[in-house]
Amino acid sequence: MKIAIFKNKLRFFMILSFIIILALSILSATLSWLYQDRERSHKILATDFTLRTDVYYLQSDNTKVSAENYRDPQTGYYIVNISAPAAPNYAPKLRIDVRYQGITKSYLRVYVNDMWLINNESIFKMDTVFVTAPGLWTDNRLYDKYYYYTAGEGEERGLVSGSTPQEQKTYSFISGIQDFGRISNGVLYLEIKADAVQLNRMEAFWGMTQLP
Repeated sequence: MKIAIFKNKLRFFMILSFIIILALSILSATLSWLYQDRERSHKILATDFTLRTDVYYLQSDNTKVSAENYRDPQTGYYIVNISAPAAPNYAPKLRIDVRYQGITKSYLRVYVNDMWLINNESIFKMDTVFVTAPGLWTDNRLYDKYYYYTAGEGEERGLVSGSTPQEQKTYSFISGIQDFGRISNGVLYLEIKADAVQLNRMEAFWGMTQLP
């Protein structure tokens, strides 16, 4: 009798163990599939558009000198001359264009960090000198160091997209820096990074629900 009871309990625990193992296997496979699907979706979302930032100096003969030629190798900042008009990297010659390619409707913004080097001393400032196209970019640097592309009105305000996947659109961000009269000498160092996010992903990636 005791042997029969023991066999029944053993059979019960074996069946229970099998059920638990089966359940864990199904759960593991499901989580693995969800993770792979999430990663796949992220890659699809991430490749819906391409974004490029062109930083250059436009010379008097309309030739372009890449700002990469004037970049600090240690910090990665672009070096802008504010005292020598003949210098290829003189501030009023600076141009920054954001190039967007894709049919996905997206928002654009440009991160700007600046450092003045005056008398060989680093001075960080928040009241940077930019004069951008009126009505096209909103200066929100006081809060997050970004300029936001905000052209247009209504539901389409600030949105960019191409009509075909191959179409590339150019958005001028800076066309020269003029307002540096209060600094008689020195060098301006700029960190520039363009960023874009899809229409329905702003809150998830930028942590905001509307443009500034």
